[in-house]
Amino acid sequence: MVKRAHLLRKILPVSFVICSIIFSSYTTNAQGCSDAGFCTAPAMRPKALADTTNLTNKITAGFGIGFADHSVTVYNGMVAYTGTFSKHFNGSVRFNYQYNDGPLAGVGALSDAFVTAGYNSGSGFDITAGIKIPFTDGNINYQGLILPMDYQPGLGTTDLLIGAGYRFGKGGVVAGLQQPLTQNKNAYLSDLYPEGTPGSEFQSTNKFFRYGDILLRAYYNFSFAQNRITLSPSLLPIYHLKEDTYRDRNDAEISIAGSDGLTLNGTITLRYTSGNHSVETTMGTPFVVREARPDGLTRSFVAGIEYAIRF
Repeated sequence: MVKRAHLLRKILPVSFVICSIIFSSYTTNAQGCSDAGFCTAPAMRPKALADTTNLTNKITAGFGIGFADHSVTVYNGMVAYTGTFSKHFNGSVRFNYQYNDGPLAGVGALSDAFVTAGYNSGSGFDITAGIKIPFTDGNINYQGLILPMDYQPGLGTTDLLIGAGYRFGKGGVVAGLQQPLTQNKNAYLSDLYPEGTPGSEFQSTNKFFRYGDILLRAYYNFSFAQNRITLSPSLLPIYHLKEDTYRDRNDAEISIAGSDGLTLNGTITLRYTSGNHSVETTMGTPFVVREARPDGLTRSFVAGIEYAIRF
């Protein structure tokens, strides 16, 4: 009975966080992260408790869903390989598939590859660098229609990724930069569609220029059942560095007011590990939002599940 009461005292506060996240997801929209990708890269995720299997390779497969603006639903699939090559060095490669479905269209494609390399000091500090490689140009059309960014399966940009993290006990913090090196070829203008029809309500992004993001994650691991079960709530602020721009019909550059600034997200991850197998589910939703999100990454709620095997 004493152990059960102690377990309840640990679970109830976290359960309250989960309920708060789910409740707030119905009233708020903010920049999502999994589509842009860096905050779901291995370096930017909550670090699991120490692995005792001494296995150096991991293959992961996962699926996710997100609810976007204007009744658009986003489905994500991924497969990834992570390898530990020595005591201090590791690397990963991940391929993403995305399908966006809404009143205007249903469009899917292999969206991006993420390639990262990391250094682990062995004392809780690690750094990571990498690149996001797009497989689309951000201007996929549907039955002759030029689609807004909300319907594009990827951002269409090549991005530089830099991250650093520090783990202390069961908690930790990570910080990162995702900086576009190239821009996409999106050609959407809202006046291409008759006013009031699906497609006319989105932000124009013709010759879209997207600036970078810096992000921070603070997390804590609650462990149960001899560390086989881990519950990891985290706060994830994302700061968009500058107002994005597009070009109108006269090729004049227009700044998108309110597209810079802070988004604050809450996420929670539940992980079950048995031997060299693990299953992980994640939910997230925003608490603080930017006024404009022209890149199409608006999400009111995201959830995903992953399976991983080590060998």
